[in-house]
Amino acid sequence: MSGHGRFSKGVRTAALVCGLAPALLGRLGPVPAPDDPIAAIRALYARTNDAIQAARERPGEGGGLYCTEVAVNRLAGMWRAVGNYARTTAFWFSDQPDFVAAEGREGRAALVKAEISTTAAGQTLYEEFLFDEGVVVFYYARAKAGEEAVSEDRCYFDAGKLIRRVPDQPSGLFPAEPAVVLRRAGALQDLFLRTFE
Repeated sequence: MSGHGRFSKGVRTAALVCGLAPALLGRLGPVPAPDDPIAAIRALYARTNDAIQAARERPGEGGGLYCTEVAVNRLAGMWRAVGNYARTTAFWFSDQPDFVAAEGREGRAALVKAEISTTAAGQTLYEEFLFDEGVVVFYYARAKAGEEAVSEDRCYFDAGKLIRRVPDQPSGLFPAEPAVVLRRAGALQDLFLRTFE
């Protein structure tokens, strides 16, 4: 092969790489700075949701994650003093807690996300708890009551401390106090671990 042919091939390869690089970087999104915990949480949230979507699209193959669901009043019987009531909690996890513990990590580190859907009378509440190595880093709630507008609440945590809340002063049906979010996150981890007993 002549030098010209190799050069042409190299130019084509370089053009292909240069042409794909912006598309790939745009698809993956910006890489968060190590000192930007909000960006790191958002990146973890996106990766986790991608893995959950893959698991849902290919049941039996997984997406690197497994799911256990706990249902309360699954058959939607009338709940005393409330009317219709149902709650489903989906625990998304990476491995069995015993296997994670065998690696020298806490068993609760297997839990990566909990999704809770609650219906009570005319109200619906959807919540997400995102975990990173056994520590809650993000909480999301979306609530709706009858014809009222949907209210949302987002809490970002770093080392167990609230670092950002959106909106700053939530006015929804179920505004979450950070201490309550942390306590509930711990209770969810305990419930998750009990599903393996």
